[in-house]
Amino acid sequence: MGAWSWWMPSPTPGRLWTALLVSTLMVAALGALAPRRPSWAGPTVIATITFALLTLDAVLGTPMHRGSPLGPSPTMGGRFFGFGNPTYSVYVGAALVAAAGLGTLVARRFARIWAGVVVTVIGLIAMVITLWPDFGADVGGGLVILPTFAVLALALSGLRVTWQRLVLTTVGGLVLVAGIGLFDWLRPEAQRTHLGQFVQSVIDGSALDTVWRKAGFALRTLSRGPEAWITLAVVLAVAVVLLGWVRARWLDRARADWPPIMPLLVSMMIGAVAGGFVNDYGVRIITIMMFTVVPLIGLIITRTEE
Repeated sequence: MGAWSWWMPSPTPGRLWTALLVSTLMVAALGALAPRRPSWAGPTVIATITFALLTLDAVLGTPMHRGSPLGPSPTMGGRFFGFGNPTYSVYVGAALVAAAGLGTLVARRFARIWAGVVVTVIGLIAMVITLWPDFGADVGGGLVILPTFAVLALALSGLRVTWQRLVLTTVGGLVLVAGIGLFDWLRPEAQRTHLGQFVQSVIDGSALDTVWRKAGFALRTLSRGPEAWITLAVVLAVAVVLLGWVRARWLDRARADWPPIMPLLVSMMIGAVAGGFVNDYGVRIITIMMFTVVPLIGLIITRTEE
């Protein structure tokens, strides 16, 4: 949508909605080229397009991100580069679906271990793009991406998902974040991003104040109204189903048709809930990620039932 310059003054009303409709139809048309079977083919195409476009935009300096509907508003201020919290939600949700689909394709042609390699590579790309100061520059998102993708990578590799492996992955992610943060902090002060500024706040002792302030913003999102309550209800319902406390026939059918859907949903829950904890956007992280992944998962389920 950023390529349409929908925000420019125009005597034609509805420019925003026209740009949204045309952009959506373009991606949907590409997704429709994928075969209806297997059920995950179409969602994988759409998710891969989304992941690739956002990655390219970040590498180019996020020119399309600025002024996009989910990006920073030029009239309200805020960050004018990198990924904001809504973009993290869309980016990680699309990356997970793309990784699961591409990993399944690789596993069917080669050994399962290569599926885990594909998921790991996509996860590392997503983390670097999200976190790197010259790309996404999103500290909170970068903290949770590795453990999020670790569950999916282990499952598609045929390896057991254990607490030890998850802790090891999380520690590795923290070390990587700290290393990139130190790199950003070593740059001149005027060139530092949020990550370098946080390192400086750790040095001068004000980091805890920043953490508590952001935590307060996140907690206040729980009382934003019906959208927050609906989001929490959906998260609770999915958690109950994933834990096996309630049987969902749609999940049974989808799992029989495409086994990776189970670890994919678990990874999505981790990315959404953990992202909501570490970002001041709070529950809205989960809401926007649902906008991305619910239609894709729904498409898989409906095609499973055909």
